[in-house]
Amino acid sequence: MASLGMLSAALLLGLFLPSSMANNVLFGGDRLNTGESLREGNFKFTMMSDDCTLVLNDNDQTVWSSPTNGLGNNCFAHLQTNGNLVIRNDNDQVVWSSNTAGEEGNYILVLQNDGSVVIFGRSIWSIPPGSNTATSKGAVIVKRGRSDESTNILYGGHKLRTGEFLREGDYTFVMQSDCNLVLYDDNNNQVMWSSQTNDLGSRCFARMQTDGNLVIFEGINFNQIWDSNTRGPEGKYILVLQRDGHVVIYGSPILTIPNDEPTNRKIAMVTKK
Repeated sequence: MASLGMLSAALLLGLFLPSSMANNVLFGGDRLNTGESLREGNFKFTMMSDDCTLVLNDNDQTVWSSPTNGLGNNCFAHLQTNGNLVIRNDNDQVVWSSNTAGEEGNYILVLQNDGSVVIFGRSIWSIPPGSNTATSKGAVIVKRGRSDESTNILYGGHKLRTGEFLREGDYTFVMQSDCNLVLYDDNNNQVMWSSQTNDLGSRCFARMQTDGNLVIFEGINFNQIWDSNTRGPEGKYILVLQRDGHVVIYGSPILTIPNDEPTNRKIAMVTKK
């Protein structure tokens, strides 16, 4: 019966969300090749095909571009595992850098729903697949997440209420009606992780705090019943359900485009795609 219930939940969730993976993030080691883009709503972050320029567009209006026009061909943008974003040309020369190199680690670049491109600091918490597997769970109440946030991301200050979820590829991270926060592998009908807080309250919600702590509150008396124990300085942390099935909390931003680079806000040659 448990397997049947899990399969039903996966099928129901699948009705509400696309099966394609999110295309609004770059992980450390990833790159944007010539002509490729990140997309989020009306925003697009593109490695241009004709002039080696990395461009941030709002619809057809350019709001930021790298000062690399004419510095090479077949250029690509690479988020290095030290947190530095670089543009390399066809001679493998670095023609632009975000100057955010730090210690080696797990960084992420996100094209956010507000149109900014943000590199977040090294990960501070992760749920690895296969750990802390729970044997008890309740029915999933399917409800579409708020339209102002990506389905694979929980921004600092935002909540997953009862029945709300993140989704990426074959994975679902859902706040269940039994107060259990659960990570599912939908393809294999498997519970990969849970907070093991089932039946500890009602109307529960998970909140990504602005101090980097993920907390589950029961919704009647607002008592805290679980947390990730990752409290730190106030900042703009982010929780991401990744394409490899990990749920990861990343540190505060180390770069925000365009805000951190006012001198590079120039109009670039835009090639529509």
